[in-house]
Amino acid sequence: MGDDGIGAQNNTRVVITNFSGGSIVAARHGITGGASDNLTGFLTAGTNQGNASITGNDGTGLNLDGFNAKQKATSVNAGTITGNGAAGDGDGSDDGSGGKSPATG
Repeated sequence: MGDDGIGAQNNTRVVITNFSGGSIVAARHGITGGASDNLTGFLTAGTNQGNASITGNDGTGLNLDGFNAKQKATSVNAGTITGNGAAGDGDGSDDGSGGKSPATG
């Protein structure tokens, strides 16, 4: 998506590391991705190191959508992940199942 910082799309096994001092800022979601359907496996991993930030200015900092146990995401956050929902979804981390958390830390 053009308004996302990193758009993993439906690509599986994407690994993202935002190194200390790094910043991922986007108009919508900072990082987004997910499986295309409930039959497809989707794996992703992300690390946001200390003094690093991921920001979705009109969305979620980390937005990974899934359907079932075939989609798995691992995230390690030692920095700050924020979302600002001016016109829509706005939380730090959205796990795609309706569970959301302000992943700031």
